[in-house]
Amino acid sequence: MSIEVREHDAFVEFVGSGELSATEIMSVSAAFHSRTPKKLALWNLFDAQISYFKAEYFLQVAEKGAELARLRGEGARNAILVRNEDEGLLLHAYASTASAVSPVLHQVFLDRDDAVAWLRAGS
Repeated sequence: MSIEVREHDAFVEFVGSGELSATEIMSVSAAFHSRTPKKLALWNLFDAQISYFKAEYFLQVAEKGAELARLRGEGARNAILVRNEDEGLLLHAYASTASAVSPVLHQVFLDRDDAVAWLRAGS
């Protein structure tokens, strides 16, 4: 389990690999955004095993994201990149939960270029 943080001009990219836990996702996001918040974030989970991110953790992660939204500013967006439609369904369910408690917009993608274009369109 690991999340590498890559800063780009307009957005931050969190690149996950291996088995990711909700705790790790919240920890890395909080550490980054409390130091140098970015309005736009790409969660690149293409090489991650997200089956450990269970529905029981959705609300907890979404609430943490809502807290961080204050630091990130109005119009914050999270693009979530996954490798297949099954993972996409899981993360769509998370995005629905997050939208109910957080002002951060979430969208799930199967293509990195599409995800980056969506982020940039919101800036």
